[in-house]
Amino acid sequence: MSVMTHRWQRMFPGFKLRFTRWGAVFLVLALVLAFAAVNSGNNGLIAVLGAALGSYVVSGVWSREVLGQVSARVRPPKETFVGRPALFEIELLNASRIFPAYGLVIKSADGTIVLAQGYIGPGESIKRTVSWGFDRRGRRQFGAWRLEVVLPLGFFVKSKEILKGQSILVYPAPVPGPIGGREGDKADRGVERFVGRGREGDVFQLRDFRDGDDTRQVHWKQTARQQRMIAVDRRRSVDKPLIIRLDPALSDPADSAALRLFEKRVSAATAAILRRLEHGEPVILAIGDTIFPAEQRRAGARRLLEPLAMVRPVVEG
Repeated sequence: MSVMTHRWQRMFPGFKLRFTRWGAVFLVLALVLAFAAVNSGNNGLIAVLGAALGSYVVSGVWSREVLGQVSARVRPPKETFVGRPALFEIELLNASRIFPAYGLVIKSADGTIVLAQGYIGPGESIKRTVSWGFDRRGRRQFGAWRLEVVLPLGFFVKSKEILKGQSILVYPAPVPGPIGGREGDKADRGVERFVGRGREGDVFQLRDFRDGDDTRQVHWKQTARQQRMIAVDRRRSVDKPLIIRLDPALSDPADSAALRLFEKRVSAATAAILRRLEHGEPVILAIGDTIFPAEQRRAGARRLLEPLAMVRPVVEG
């Protein structure tokens, strides 16, 4: 591989070029103008033709320089949950010392616009945060993202790849609710209610009352003042870790109602783990016969949330 080829691939990975509608119209008009200038010998038409072709060349050189000198770095979020916007940080750098960058657009593989940046000065860099959503848990793909340059005159679109297709681990939506037992089973109760039980200990925080909270957590004075339900979380010393058990066995894994209920239990287990760890209380996760070691710090949540993100229902028995 020659040095020039290597440099081209480094500056323009996955390079693509396509005409815009305006670019095609401009070429047709330029041909008509050239035909009229040659047949009439009019110096004015020849001068206009020269200026038009010159602008075409300048636009091509400018956009090529911008595309080659602009680099992008994408940082995915540390944690991603279903139903919550995943915030990706994108840093754009214009390494050119001469040409400002106009009309930068980052698009996903399906053509969705991820980010549009109108201007970056020579030698400048900017950071932007974009939101991307996922509707299912587990390993999900994002990318490939491409950087497109249209301006300054918009005759054609040049693009290169800035992010190859990658996978990201998406955790279940943390929604409080019941976890164990079967639908309609009286023993089926939410771990959120069990964890919040009692009034002992110092106040940890005041927050809005959520579905699944015990009514004994209601802070009645604040509720009366703010005219909305306020719950109180209290610190408690816990000698033994709470065991959250999720049974992945279903009588019919193809049943849509059973699958919806299973996903609700996975979400409830996620919510219970997060709430427990935010309070600094130990928790153990058991999925079927597999037991995952206790965690007590929020920083260790990944070791419990990853199995929940990847768990799949199995046939009972």
